[in-house]
This record gives sequence, C-alpha cells and structure tokens, in this order.
Amino acid sequence: MDWVVGMTGDGVNDAPAVKNADVGFSMGNGTDMTKESSDIVILDNNFNSLTNAVRYGRTLLKSIRKFLIFQLTVNVAAVLVAFLGPFFGTDLPLTMTQLLWINIVMDTLAAFAFSGGSSFETLYERKTNS
Repeated sequence: MDWVVGMTGDGVNDAPAVKNADVGFSMGNGTDMTKESSDIVILDNNFNSLTNAVRYGRTLLKSIRKFLIFQLTVNVAAVLVAFLGPFFGTDLPLTMTQLLWINIVMDTLAAFAFSGGSSFETLYERKTNS
C-alpha cells in the first residue's frame, strides 16, 4: 500500500513510534526525547494546527506550480519569437529591452494573480504526491 504514516506523541513511550513514522509530530509540552525524535513540534499543543499546516502547504504548492507553468509558457513563447524572427527574414521582432519589460510585467502580474488564491478544502482531501 502507498500510505504515508504520521505519528503524534508527547511521552517517552511514544518516541520510537514517532521516530519510525514517515512524519513524526510531538506536542510542545511533551518530553524532550519525543521532541528530538520528531520531525515537527506542535508548539501550541493544538491538533488543528496539523490540518491547517497540510492545507496551507498544499495550497502553496499548487500556487507555485501554477506560477511556474505560467512562467515557462511565457518565456518559451518569448524565446520562440526571438529566435524564429530572423529565420523568416525579419530583424529581431522584439528588442532586448522589450523582452525585459515583458518579463517584468508578466512576473508582477502573475505574482499578483496567483497570490490571491484561497485554500481549497479539496486539496486536503486528495492523496499526497509521494
């Protein structure tokens, strides 16, 4: 089975299971041994922090992927225009300054467009990308 296992603990008896899990969580008021063997320490001792962290992390990952796909599309199109222009008997269709301005404008607009996305509950319900 392709499962990701997480273990939460706060006592000394939980330390081996926390260490052997794919992701080990320990509570902030737990023992030092459990905190050292865990991957993540929940400082506010609230289990809801785990679900919020997963949801925000997946939302951030989705936004970064959308941004990178957008940037690759824009840059590949700009490179094709710049390189294919001379093959059709014209000078460079876009000057270097124009290409720089296109990149500046597209970076800024894409950052604004993709930063406003809210967290989606469906991202929490889907399987991980492991």
